[in-house]
Amino acid sequence: MILSKSDKQNPETAPIFTIGESVHYITGGGRSFRLATVTHNKGVRIGIRLQDGTETRVNPWSLRRAS
Repeated sequence: MILSKSDKQNPETAPIFTIGESVHYITGGGRSFRLATVTHNKGVRIGIRLQDGTETRVNPWSLRRAS
C-alpha cells in the first residue's frame, strides 16, 4: 500500500508497534536498515533503542517488523 504525504502525517494510519518488539529502522531512502527495539509507542513518534545503545524517536513509517 502506498501512502500519500497526508496519510503519513495522520496518526490514525500509523503502523502500531508494541514495546519490546524488534524492528528494522529504515534509513538512506530505503537502501539500508538497522535493527532496533521499540521503547515508546505513544503518539506519532515511536521511541527505539538501536543496537549501539542509542535511543531516539522516529516516524513509525520508517520502521518494519523484524522477522
